[in-house]
Amino acid sequence: MAMLHGKGGHMTFGVLGGAGTESEISSWSVDATADVADVTNMNSDGDWKEYLAGFRGWTASCETVWNATNLTTTAIIPLLGGTITALQMEFVDGAGHLAGNAILTGMSVNTDANDAVKITYNFQGTGAIAYAAA
Repeated sequence: MAMLHGKGGHMTFGVLGGAGTESEISSWSVDATADVADVTNMNSDGDWKEYLAGFRGWTASCETVWNATNLTTTAIIPLLGGTITALQMEFVDGAGHLAGNAILTGMSVNTDANDAVKITYNFQGTGAIAYAAA
C-alpha cells in the first residue's frame, strides 16, 4: 500500500478559460455524500429500517496563507457565487488528485496575533467528483 504525506499538496482550478494554482495552502478537504430515502413501512420484515439510495453530492474547502501579491488569492475573491471549472485537489505533486466542477460558495479570513493571516475557500460541487491517478 502506498501511503501519502500531505506535504506538497495544492489546488488548481480553471476560471473563464484561464487556470490558477494555489500552492500556499495549508490544508484541503473534500466531503462526498449520498442522500437516502427511508422506505420503511409498517409491514416491513423485522425491526430494521429500509432505505433507497438517492442523489450524490460533494463539497470541498481549502485554507491558504493570505498573500496579497499572489494573483490567485486576490483574483478568486470576485468569483464568489461563480463556477470554478476543473477544481483539482492534489494529494502531492504527481500522486493523483480529486477533481470536478464547483461553485465558490464562501470564503472567510482569519487573523490571529500568533499566526499568519489565513483565508478559507468553500466550494459546492456541481456534477461528479472523480479521482485521477498520476
